[in-house]
Amino acid sequence: MSVLFLTHEPMTKTMAGPAIRVWELAHVLARTVPVTIGTPNQSGLSSSEVTIACYAGNAMETLVDSHDVVVAFGYLLRHYPVIPRRARYLAMDI
Repeated sequence: MSVLFLTHEPMTKTMAGPAIRVWELAHVLARTVPVTIGTPNQSGLSSSEVTIACYAGNAMETLVDSHDVVVAFGYLLRHYPVIPRRARYLAMDI
């Protein structure tokens, strides 16, 4: 099983609250399963436990299709309807 956390916030050295939440949750879950963080920007951050991927352009569909579980912030569903259409299992972080 693999998990994709999607954030609408940029992943940078100075992150806002929602991005920090995704970062921390992803790292805890990565202790047991492969985890990817999907972010709107090309991130300069790196992690030995979590993959960080940019979903700009057409990459969202590929990211969603390549993970078993998607955890997304509600705001993203309005802008990326591919998420609820293609996610095998979808958990909302509201």
